[in-house]
Amino acid sequence: MTVELEDFLAGMGLSFTPLAHGVLASVPESSAGEASGMSNATREMGGVFGIAEFRTASVRPLRGTFVGEAEISLIS
Repeated sequence: MTVELEDFLAGMGLSFTPLAHGVLASVPESSAGEASGMSNATREMGGVFGIAEFRTASVRPLRGTFVGEAEISLIS
Protein backbone atom coordinates (compact mmCIF):
# COMPACT_ATOMS: atom_id res chain seq x y z
CA MET A 1 0.00 0.00 0.00
CA THR A 2 1.36 3.41 -0.86
CA VAL A 3 1.96 6.13 1.71
CA GLU A 4 -0.63 8.39 0.03
CA LEU A 5 -3.31 5.69 0.25
CA GLU A 6 -2.45 4.99 3.88
CA ASP A 7 -2.76 8.70 4.69
CA PHE A 8 -6.06 8.91 2.84
CA LEU A 9 -7.50 5.89 4.64
CA ALA A 10 -6.31 7.14 8.03
CA GLY A 11 -7.96 10.51 7.35
CA MET A 12 -11.21 8.82 6.41
CA GLY A 13 -11.14 6.72 9.56
CA LEU A 14 -10.45 9.73 11.75
CA SER A 15 -13.26 11.73 10.14
CA PHE A 16 -16.09 9.21 10.62
CA THR A 17 -16.45 9.62 14.40
CA PRO A 18 -16.59 13.45 14.42
CA LEU A 19 -18.98 13.38 11.47
CA ALA A 20 -21.32 10.93 13.20
CA HIS A 21 -21.15 13.00 16.38
CA GLY A 22 -22.00 16.15 14.44
CA VAL A 23 -25.00 14.51 12.81
CA LEU A 24 -26.37 13.18 16.10
CA ALA A 25 -25.69 16.40 18.00
CA SER A 26 -27.66 18.44 15.46
CA VAL A 27 -30.99 16.62 15.94
CA PRO A 28 -33.34 16.40 18.91
CA GLU A 29 -32.80 13.42 21.20
CA SER A 30 -36.17 11.99 20.18
CA SER A 31 -34.96 11.72 16.56
CA ALA A 32 -31.49 10.35 17.33
CA GLY A 33 -32.36 6.84 16.13
CA GLU A 34 -33.63 8.09 12.78
CA ALA A 35 -30.62 10.36 12.34
CA SER A 36 -28.25 7.53 13.17
CA GLY A 37 -29.99 5.26 10.67
CA MET A 38 -29.81 7.87 7.91
CA SER A 39 -26.17 8.59 8.69
CA ASN A 40 -25.26 4.91 8.54
CA ALA A 41 -27.30 4.28 5.39
CA THR A 42 -25.67 7.24 3.64
CA ARG A 43 -22.21 6.06 4.67
CA GLU A 44 -22.90 2.53 3.43
CA MET A 45 -24.28 3.77 0.10
CA GLY A 46 -21.18 5.91 -0.35
CA GLY A 47 -19.05 2.82 0.16
CA VAL A 48 -21.12 0.81 -2.30
CA PHE A 49 -20.89 3.45 -5.01
CA GLY A 50 -17.20 4.00 -4.32
CA ILE A 51 -16.44 0.30 -4.74
CA ALA A 52 -18.58 0.12 -7.89
CA GLU A 53 -16.78 3.10 -9.43
CA PHE A 54 -13.36 1.68 -8.53
CA ARG A 55 -14.29 -1.69 -10.02
CA THR A 56 -15.63 -0.09 -13.20
CA ALA A 57 -12.49 1.99 -13.62
CA SER A 58 -10.23 -1.01 -13.05
CA VAL A 59 -12.10 -3.28 -15.50
CA ARG A 60 -12.61 -0.74 -18.29
CA PRO A 61 -9.07 -1.18 -19.73
CA LEU A 62 -9.85 -4.90 -20.21
CA ARG A 63 -12.82 -4.22 -22.47
CA GLY A 64 -12.46 -5.91 -25.83
CA THR A 65 -9.37 -7.95 -24.98
CA PHE A 66 -8.94 -11.35 -26.55
CA VAL A 67 -8.95 -14.61 -24.61
CA GLY A 68 -7.93 -17.39 -26.96
CA GLU A 69 -10.12 -16.96 -30.02
CA ALA A 70 -13.14 -15.34 -28.37
CA GLU A 71 -13.47 -11.60 -27.80
CA ILE A 72 -14.89 -10.72 -24.42
CA SER A 73 -16.74 -7.57 -23.52
CA LEU A 74 -16.99 -7.07 -19.76
CA ILE A 75 -18.94 -3.83 -20.00
CA SER A 76 -21.58 -3.47 -22.70
